[in-house]
Amino acid sequence: MSNIVTATPGLPATVPLLSITSPATSSNNQGTTWLNWTGSDSASGIAYYEVQLDSEAWINKSMATTHTFTSLGAGAHQLKVRAWNNAGLSRTAWVNVTTDLTTVTGKVVEEDEDPVVGATVTAGGQSDITDANGDFQLELFPGTYTVSITLGERTHTFQFTVSEE
Repeated sequence: MSNIVTATPGLPATVPLLSITSPATSSNNQGTTWLNWTGSDSASGIAYYEVQLDSEAWINKSMATTHTFTSLGAGAHQLKVRAWNNAGLSRTAWVNVTTDLTTVTGKVVEEDEDPVVGATVTAGGQSDITDANGDFQLELFPGTYTVSITLGERTHTFQFTVSEE
């Protein structure tokens, strides 16, 4: 009887290095931001990267080191990147950003200046219904929009520009 033990060396158990290169933490954007990062693992190598917006599902980026987040809603967001190595270990880095939208308010009135109640005002994929005073409010990014006001069979459209502050 022999007491022979064989061992197969495994991959070193270290987590990858990971650093976000842009955007800077607490930076502002206007609905689109690019997340860029660097990662390395000299022991077992990087297997793949993933990105996440807030608490949404992780997105596999394979070996890419950039991702564009679009159509970010107004307010604070957390952008995350996670590096996985070939040993099955990961490291996560994140940055907090803020999406700035411009609040556009207006009033819809008839030719005699009476308020139009219940009209739908639409621009840039956003819409609001006028209140008892004919008032509406939209949250828009800077840019030029076709504004549509609809009440029953009547529709009026015009161009409107939201400028950067």
